[in-house]
Amino acid sequence: MKILVISHMYPSTFNEVLGIFVHEQVKELVKQGCEVKVVSAVPWSPFPLNRMSAKWKAYSKIPKQQMWEGIEVFYPRHIEFPRNYLLGCTGMFMYLGVRAIIKTIYQEYKFDVIHAHVAYPDGYVGLKLKHKYKVPLVVTIHGLDVCSCAPQKPTIERSSRLKKMIVQVFEGANKVVGVSSKVRDLILKYYSHTGKVVFVNNGVPAIKITKNSMRPENQKIKIISVGYLDIRKGHEYVIRSLVGLENDGFDFDYIVVGDGENRGFLEKLAGDLKVEGRVKFVGRKNQSEVYSYLNESDIFCLPSWDEAFGVVYIEAMSVGLPVIACKGQGIEDVVTDGLTGLLVKPKETVSVKDAIEKLIRNPKLRHEIGQRAKELILNKFTWSANVKKYIEIYQELLG
Repeated sequence: MKILVISHMYPSTFNEVLGIFVHEQVKELVKQGCEVKVVSAVPWSPFPLNRMSAKWKAYSKIPKQQMWEGIEVFYPRHIEFPRNYLLGCTGMFMYLGVRAIIKTIYQEYKFDVIHAHVAYPDGYVGLKLKHKYKVPLVVTIHGLDVCSCAPQKPTIERSSRLKKMIVQVFEGANKVVGVSSKVRDLILKYYSHTGKVVFVNNGVPAIKITKNSMRPENQKIKIISVGYLDIRKGHEYVIRSLVGLENDGFDFDYIVVGDGENRGFLEKLAGDLKVEGRVKFVGRKNQSEVYSYLNESDIFCLPSWDEAFGVVYIEAMSVGLPVIACKGQGIEDVVTDGLTGLLVKPKETVSVKDAIEKLIRNPKLRHEIGQRAKELILNKFTWSANVKKYIEIYQELLG
């Protein structure tokens, strides 16, 4: 079976972790017998645009084609404006940018299925390619198409034109897959075809899973968050909770892995609350480094209140960490409160503090929750399990 993947989220020389979850899925597809080629369109950045900022200069350095861990990836250019200006035209610009390379690919690689990641712009491109090459289209919705990203609205609500195009993608695709039941339900608000819209949770690479044994009780507790530093991830409430934990006499460090526009605010907040000595901002790390940090930690806490699914939670669970997440989010497909993790109220410092304290006070509970979580991930939430479901979808569409 030959699959053509369309995803602007994919690792490159610009960002080696962007869309790493798509890449992990692609590698597993190959492992399970599929042939895969990836087209990952990137913004065209000619002079003088490539001199305006480090970001646009980095875009210009991405090669047109590259083998990425054994996967052939094409990086055609398309017109894109800074700050999402003319976002409603991006889908057509992307299609115009990729159609020539896909025509060339098709001459020697007659793909059976197109798999696009996100409805807009990639799914819009996939829909046009579906009609041109007469093959089925699968579209995976990772979140932003239908989920808000505070303070930004979901893409489908940003204009009537975008809503019309995204609904056209839902209508024209042969299968629409949300990464969680939450995302599936949000899709169904706009397109109520329950037979076509399903959900398949993302996974973790089983090879990365290592043993996290229960750390000695006399060691300093390490709390960790991993994720982009924006307001919706809830780092603020973890930092605020540290004041009460310190006042109660607990010895701990809070490790913050990731970077983003909210870092300055969080650093200042830690200073204002006089817990800066407890908080260590280590910046963005690659996947292997993230796993190293997770393996050295005791509690994973990311009280994000706007999460489509959250692969990072299952990565933490896969190494035996008890996780703290928010109620009402996509991760509830995985975390059962008190059994495979703890769920807290969104935007509530006391709730976060109580959950962390519960796990600090009870090492046995920490260990038991972590081990149950690890067993669950190994059995149901690896990329192997994810890809088996996608191959079933492909086979169903191909008859």
